[in-house]
Amino acid sequence: MVKEKVGEYMDYASIHGIGRMKNSPFIFLKILWIVALVASLAVIAWQVSELYSKYKSYPISTSIEVTTAQKLYFPGVTICNTNPVMNSAIQNSSQLLEVVNEGYDEYFIDADAFKASDVNDYNYTVSDNLASSKPLDQNILWYIKEQFKMRLSVVDNDDLKELTQHIHDFILLCNFAGTNCSGTVMNTIRSYDYGLCYYFDPSKHSALEPGGKIAAAGRRYALELLLNVEQSDFVPFVTSSPGVAIGIHHPEENITFFDVDESIFVPTGFEASISLTQQCKRDCFYKYILTKCKCYMNFFEHAYINITDVPLDEIVDDQGIAPCHTDEHYTCIQNIQIQNIKLTPEVCLQCLPPCFETYFEKDVAISTWPSENFLPIIRRILTKQYSQWDGSQREDYVRNNLALVRIYLKSLTFQTMTEEYSYSVRK
Repeated sequence: MVKEKVGEYMDYASIHGIGRMKNSPFIFLKILWIVALVASLAVIAWQVSELYSKYKSYPISTSIEVTTAQKLYFPGVTICNTNPVMNSAIQNSSQLLEVVNEGYDEYFIDADAFKASDVNDYNYTVSDNLASSKPLDQNILWYIKEQFKMRLSVVDNDDLKELTQHIHDFILLCNFAGTNCSGTVMNTIRSYDYGLCYYFDPSKHSALEPGGKIAAAGRRYALELLLNVEQSDFVPFVTSSPGVAIGIHHPEENITFFDVDESIFVPTGFEASISLTQQCKRDCFYKYILTKCKCYMNFFEHAYINITDVPLDEIVDDQGIAPCHTDEHYTCIQNIQIQNIKLTPEVCLQCLPPCFETYFEKDVAISTWPSENFLPIIRRILTKQYSQWDGSQREDYVRNNLALVRIYLKSLTFQTMTEEYSYSVRK
């Protein structure tokens, strides 16, 4: 009975090859049709598997729309000295000074060398003799610097202001479209790498519309900043390159801290003209560290703790989150960075579109600055604006400490990029 039913099904089935498997007069043809059918089913199974794998990889479709607007938002600008705090100021901060002193002892470097008028003329004989029998530690460029940043992340804002270069010594001139932009248009924002930075808020500038929109583009309508990093007061081990870090943000973007990965570095002795792209913010790296290392790098987002009153081991916020500050935390973070080279963390795989972002064309041009005949003008500015200028320093001081940054919209044309999943499940 069953055999008859199966035979009837094979006679009338619409699947190609089943009927011929039954009705072929020769055994050779039957075997050939069986092989062909099995092979076809295998190919079908493989194609379905490939399609499912492609669907699970969440492929993205991107569309770009070019628009010319009558007005655009002028970006908010973050300005950071690459030296997070003044070396002279941390002498009164036991937690931070302890890290630097550890570097002196660990790597046999004489602290008095940094107090010399010229570090190249200092007599290093004693420290060189002590270090001669020791192998060079490969972490000399990184360990103390990262330890210092971890300690700095738990300093509260009031204490950090006392350690940071004063805004009037850092930003010697601020000019936007021919008008002054110092004072109330400058706010402060924290950075894990650079301590306390300054944020130009276009919505507060009188030359712009409320909300920070501008109806003109080009170099004539630029934000110009003359910056002084005060290199002689850099913290040993922490800052190896004198310059400034510049970041661009949409004025309506709610940023709680400045990420070094979003910055452009401008060295001293150069003029930089910058037009930047707004990017989608993804903080999965910090979340992953919180999950794996049980600490938070940007601890200042959660709590502001006075490090002079509270031992680091006792610091936690209301949610039980502790700052990254121990050797175990440092090692854990380093291991995560190594792992990320080979494999994206699972938590970051969830950070996928749909994502909508509006951005301006990116253009960065850097040239040597200033010209020889511009030096007398810089000297006049320093004489009037910089409280520690005594007039004795010459061209070397300008090239070692000052940078000119110009930021403007190249045009009022912008691109809107929309990303969405290529495949979705309809409900």
